[in-house]
Amino acid sequence: MPIRFQCEHCSAKLSVGSKKSGKRVKCPRCAQIITIPSAEQPSSEDVPAPQPAAQQHEQKEHSEDIGHHEQHEEQPADHESFSQFAVYDADTEWVYEDSESVAAQSAYEAAQRETAPVDRKRLAVSRSVLYVQGGLLGVVAITCFALGILVGWGSADGNGERVATPCVISGTVTFAQAENPNEPDDGAIVVVVPRDARPGQGEKLGIEAFRPGSEPLDVTSAEVQALQGLGGNVARTDAEGKFSLRVPDKGNYFVLVLSGNSQRGGAAADINDLAEIGRYFLTAADLVGTHSYRWTPEPIGRDRTFHVQF
Repeated sequence: MPIRFQCEHCSAKLSVGSKKSGKRVKCPRCAQIITIPSAEQPSSEDVPAPQPAAQQHEQKEHSEDIGHHEQHEEQPADHESFSQFAVYDADTEWVYEDSESVAAQSAYEAAQRETAPVDRKRLAVSRSVLYVQGGLLGVVAITCFALGILVGWGSADGNGERVATPCVISGTVTFAQAENPNEPDDGAIVVVVPRDARPGQGEKLGIEAFRPGSEPLDVTSAEVQALQGLGGNVARTDAEGKFSLRVPDKGNYFVLVLSGNSQRGGAAADINDLAEIGRYFLTAADLVGTHSYRWTPEPIGRDRTFHVQF
């Protein structure tokens, strides 16, 4: 049997199951803490107001006249006015009477949401957005994985080892004269050495095969063979100032160009250049001499063309 009573704070008419008797809960209308009365304890709305003794005596005589059966047919009107609107609050089922209570509860909940503190360090994101982002990340990961496999296949042999990519380096060397600012620099030397090569002190290259001049380059000399063993190469320009050489693989290199016709005059070679050249050659200063020169780091990832002007 439900327990019917009024909230002591907002006078809302409430009804709750008898098994919740004696519990302290929040009123679904005003949210104040109230105690549910016991099933035997009459609520404030069920207890009739005191009546004068004369009126009580008259009602008693009237009750005796109409009999016991008619007394049981009378029911408080308020008990019939409870509409069945169910609300759940803290595991307690409430039933309260009218649409005004429903509207009040909705307004209270809306006010709670509006006044709730906002954590500006957090961002609310719907699940659908998270699912879409996860899907996009998966697509990107699969695409990158596939591209990695394709690149790996393109740079590896059947055993999975990396395949070297030979590159051709060609170009022209010129020097300035009064009659011609782009005079072909025939006899110039172009040397390419890998930047990561570190020959020991007893393995450094001699300089005789790398001096500028008009003599044909001896590719069978010990110096040239040693340079090629390091992964580099050398070429001499022809009468038109053109040269061409090939390195066994792409990578980072130093390119040394020694002019066959242009001289630096009294200008000294850069000490840092001489130090780096000296990592590969026995006597860098003797190799450079008074010739005009260029010493530059160059990334070689494919065939390259250089045009050097002194």
